[in-house]
Amino acid sequence: MVIVAQVVHVVEALLTMNYYLDPVYFQVWSKVMMPTAGPPPSSFYLISLLFAVITWVFFGIVYEKLSGALTEKDALKKGVLFGGLMYLVAGIPMILVMYLLVNVPVGILIAWAISALVLDLIAGIMAAKIYGGK
Repeated sequence: MVIVAQVVHVVEALLTMNYYLDPVYFQVWSKVMMPTAGPPPSSFYLISLLFAVITWVFFGIVYEKLSGALTEKDALKKGVLFGGLMYLVAGIPMILVMYLLVNVPVGILIAWAISALVLDLIAGIMAAKIYGGK
């Protein structure tokens, strides 16, 4: 899932690069991502990979613990249902809070919301396949 997430985030970044290159928003980005104007340092990518591993391990643990509550028998449907529920519980609130608290352009928030939905659905399907839809 870490590899899938990296691919999705690279595509998302390429499609929204204008926001990252706009000097108006330079101060919005963390010092980890943009210690100076320009591309992120390699340490950002390493930390990003570590955070992705942690995130997707948590996702798998939550699936394993809660999947019994989902009545779907088909792994694909169960995975999509679980991923959709995770998006409703975590993805949408994250985007709403970002809108309220951080000066990030709405366009990039929409891109992040779409990529979060895609990733949650894919991760749900992968978790259901790994755990056998149980």
